[in-house]
Amino acid sequence: MFYLDGTYRVDQSSTLPKGNWTYGYPSISGSFLFSELVKASWLDLGKLRLNYAEVGNDAPFASVLDTYVPGAPFSGNPLVSVASTKNNPDLKPERTKSIEAGIEMGMFKNRLGFDFAVRGRYIAVIRTVASPQPSSRCSGPRSCFSVLEPSSTTPWLQA
Repeated sequence: MFYLDGTYRVDQSSTLPKGNWTYGYPSISGSFLFSELVKASWLDLGKLRLNYAEVGNDAPFASVLDTYVPGAPFSGNPLVSVASTKNNPDLKPERTKSIEAGIEMGMFKNRLGFDFAVRGRYIAVIRTVASPQPSSRCSGPRSCFSVLEPSSTTPWLQA
């Protein structure tokens, strides 16, 4: 009649800084079979369900520490330059949260049925490459690899 399932996953990424390279995310789902309580001859399946999940995502290779980019040699001498994107030693994993609620019904010996669901997604930590701001740790005429953390008032059904 009632079903509950939960998971917790832990990932480790070598492309994130050591303080943030291990991260976990949970998921939980539950359902209620109300067709087991309602004894109607026409109702074969009646189920309400609710799910919540979080998903993490690591960073691309070489996005934590600044490195030099090799260029074309000049008169046989190797040349290097500073990369155009400033990397971030405080980078965090991306985190996306999602929720789903639904109802599923089967009727008349499962000849008629429907499945209706409402879903929402919220990106809690966004990793982006942005233009430098006067108050940021990024300086010079280049872009900066940064983390945005939206406010808690961001609507769930926005994305």
